[in-house]
Amino acid sequence: INAEYMGLLIMYNSGNNKNFETIVQSIQQCVSNVVSYPDDERFKQIRKNNSQFHNDIGQHAGAIGCLFAIGYREVYGQNIEDTLLVLQEPNVVEEYEEWKEWYEQTKKIKQTIEDVLSGLTKQRYTHKPLDLLYILKHD
Repeated sequence: INAEYMGLLIMYNSGNNKNFETIVQSIQQCVSNVVSYPDDERFKQIRKNNSQFHNDIGQHAGAIGCLFAIGYREVYGQNIEDTLLVLQEPNVVEEYEEWKEWYEQTKKIKQTIEDVLSGLTKQRYTHKPLDLLYILKHD
């Protein structure tokens, strides 16, 4: 099972389903920024001690795993407060084929997350339980 799937399943099964949609929306925003603006350095580093990041993503089991799936890795500073999540993607100039493969995989992850959000929207209107495994198998 892929890391982003595992992260989504861990979050969903954590019993915090009330906030699940909000957490997934926050992850979707991070992934969308990377896909939409692959050259923008602002979206390649996240301060782990940023209070909004911690509230939206960092404190939830499985959520960081979704970011790891697209290539974010922890980079430690001199102090624990300096820890960053840094996007480690292939170099587009020197490793174009690898970068293209990474980018296509990241777009698929973005689509999977959007499918989950769509399923959550349908769940609100149909009052049927969300079948997360079904959504993840059909990406």
